[in-house]
Amino acid sequence: MKIKFLFTLALALACSHAQAQVFRSAFGFTTEISENWIIVSRETVSSNPDLLNFEASEMKGFDSNLKAQVKQMAMSGRIELLYYKHSDADFNDNINLFVSNPQRTDLALAISPLCNDLQAQLQQAYSRTDFTEVYGCALRRVYSTDTVSYAFDGAVIGSRSYGYLFNSGSGTITLTITCKNSKCDEVRTDAESLFLDMQH
Repeated sequence: MKIKFLFTLALALACSHAQAQVFRSAFGFTTEISENWIIVSRETVSSNPDLLNFEASEMKGFDSNLKAQVKQMAMSGRIELLYYKHSDADFNDNINLFVSNPQRTDLALAISPLCNDLQAQLQQAYSRTDFTEVYGCALRRVYSTDTVSYAFDGAVIGSRSYGYLFNSGSGTITLTITCKNSKCDEVRTDAESLFLDMQH
């Protein structure tokens, strides 16, 4: 009876694990990510403009120029977006990626000036100075990928963003996971899995 119970439990856990989908980034890498994510390509945005609806109530404090810039970048293919399917109704947990440097960066040499300037750069980017705090900027290995990783208070109050710089076929990529504070452990664990099988 005990063996049968353990087998049933193992089968249930295996079935509950989200199946993987292939993510072929336009920025020079291919990987797998769980089906918990909606991959928002330029083509998807063209046919589903509501995916970039920045008029939701939680975005009211978000700088209007920055919203317009992100939407334009997504429509032109300069940024890639992924939305978490299991987000709460009041917040869209997401991943965004863009080429931050068309040349591959020596991450070990870049980390000191990058981390020193990061808070000022984020405050300028988000047009906020009141709560943009940076946490734990360091060189680390995420699964098989060397990254400069850091965290900072999200542009929407009550959210946290996790940034990763890594090298790919298009140069150096900045990937940012943004999540509601109460869901960050769940979202970040799932999102970081895309580094597991990354092929450049």
